[in-house]
Amino acid sequence: MRRLVRVLLLSVLTLLGGCEATLVGTGLAAAVGLALALQGDKKEAKIQVAPASLNFPDQVIVEASGPQIVTVTSTGNANLTVSGVSFTGTDPTSFIATNECPTSLAPQVTCSLKVSFAPKTTGVKSASLVITSNAKTPAPPIALSGTGVLPPPPAVSPATLSVDVM
Repeated sequence: MRRLVRVLLLSVLTLLGGCEATLVGTGLAAAVGLALALQGDKKEAKIQVAPASLNFPDQVIVEASGPQIVTVTSTGNANLTVSGVSFTGTDPTSFIATNECPTSLAPQVTCSLKVSFAPKTTGVKSASLVITSNAKTPAPPIALSGTGVLPPPPAVSPATLSVDVM
């Protein structure tokens, strides 16, 4: 029985990449309990994003706003790969994203996406920012909103001129 427990334990440790463990107790039940506990240490990429929404102030049409930042954090115990950034919703072409994340993000490391608002027409615009990655659970979409406005009318100064006619 002791040999079976040791073989089982060594097999589990080999599968998990040579983790160190201490077997407390005796018998097959203790080995199975340890094996089940060690299985929770599987490598998994996880993603966390903040904030949940971005609201842009009024923006003159055909001009891009200054960027707002979305922070992406690798919260798992395996490297995170951000493979894409896209927009969905009613006005996806009104927003621009710049992905500043490296190809592979180590656990507990953050990176950022810059999002700008560039409406093509006037009115309220909305979309969702979708971040795709290798995380088992996808990041929730980030709600985006802003209002496109016309540029202010030109100001002419002075409003009148006086001319002396000879």
